[in-house]
Formats: sequence, structure tokens, C-alpha cells
Amino acid sequence: MNLRLDDLQIKNYYIYQDTDSFCFGVDAVLLANFMAKFIKRNDKVIDLCAGNGIIPILIYAKKENKDITMVEVNKDMCEVAKKSLVYNNIETIDIINNDLNQLDKSLYNKFDSLSVNPPYYKTNSGIISENDNKKIARHEILCNFDDIARISSKLLKDKGKFFLVHRTDRFEEILLTLNKYKLTVKDVKFIYPKKDKNSNLFLLKAVKNAKESMKILPPLTMYENNNQYTKEFMEYYYEDRTSKQ
Repeated sequence: MNLRLDDLQIKNYYIYQDTDSFCFGVDAVLLANFMAKFIKRNDKVIDLCAGNGIIPILIYAKKENKDITMVEVNKDMCEVAKKSLVYNNIETIDIINNDLNQLDKSLYNKFDSLSVNPPYYKTNSGIISENDNKKIARHEILCNFDDIARISSKLLKDKGKFFLVHRTDRFEEILLTLNKYKLTVKDVKFIYPKKDKNSNLFLLKAVKNAKESMKILPPLTMYENNNQYTKEFMEYYYEDRTSKQ
């Protein structure tokens, strides 16, 4: 591993990243910020496909939830996450190193909120990396979205909240799959690279066993025509992240 310590720019929290493996991107931070707008401080939270723990650590920093669990199949990523938790003196995030399809049934119906930044690409699409860790993080090799929706529905309590970031070109498929497992989509926010481009990502909140009533939130555009971040993106992306203690 080739570890790098990065400043998360919120309350003096840092995170280790393995630069030889898969580092978190803008999408993970957007999901954490989106999720933080809806969850309560006393929510019991679980994050699937957690990688190096970026979403659990940001949620802890923003909301101070005392009961957070992260699930990651890659042992090396779990070790990196442990180093970050020790460095930040965080003792209330539990790490489960396991395939999400093999989670203990004692976890079922236990969580108020669940987040996931899953592999975006099906096994026969996208650019496939020669790096095994990157390949697993980007492609549905060990689990597909049907697996994620099915397990998420089992883990969540009735009326529990499900949060997702994913590619817009799979939006219709994802809505159908969530509906199949009684996860009713409530809020959707589309992300655009530029104003004259199609949306490439979306953020989504669904609720287990809820009535149908989808709300499309105001869109978020990332870049101006000069390739600088838009003001709205900077405000959303860095919300609560510049006031250190």
C-alpha cells in the first residue's frame, strides 16, 4: 500500500487513502452531504461498499451519529479505514469486512439510514482496470445493484431511509429495482457536469415501505464553461467543511 493522509476540511478530520488502490471521488462527498440533510443525529446508520470509510467519517463529522457501521469486502480497504478511525480518535464506527451478500441476519431490520456508493458499471461495460481493487470498486463483479437493493431492504427498519449516488444512464433500471424491494423513491437530485450537458450522476433518497410521492430537487451543475467549479457546486460540496475546530 502507498498511503496518503488527506485533510477532509471539516473539524480537523483526516482520512488515509491508498493511492495504489481506489481513492474516493466527488460522488462520495456529494452523497455524504446529501444524506446529512435528511438523517437525524440518533439514526443508526450503515454504509455499504464503504471503501476507505469516507462516507461514515464525513457523516460522523457532520452529524455526530454514535452508531455507524461500514461494510467493505476488501480487507486492505478495511485496514486503511481502521487507520483513519484511530488517527481521528473515532470509536463509534464499526467495520464489517465481509461480502454484503453474506451479512449476518442479526443485522436485518436494525438501521434507520443506509448509504451506498456502489460499483457503477456492469461487468461487460466501462473501462476495466487491470488493478483488481479498482476493478471491484467500479464494476459489478462481487455484487450487482439487485443485490444491493435486496440487502438494503433487509437491513433497514420499516420507513428506514436509503441513500444512493449512481450514474444517470441507469436511473430507470435503478428505480424499477428499488420498487421491487419496497424502497420507494422520495427525493432525486440530478448532477450535471455543465449546463449544456446531460446529467451524468444523481443522488437519491428512498424510504422502505413508504407511499409513492417522488420529488425532483433542484439540479446541481459542477462546472462553468471555463472548467472552474460553479458557485453552487462549491457551496454544496464544501458545505460545513471549512469551519475547523
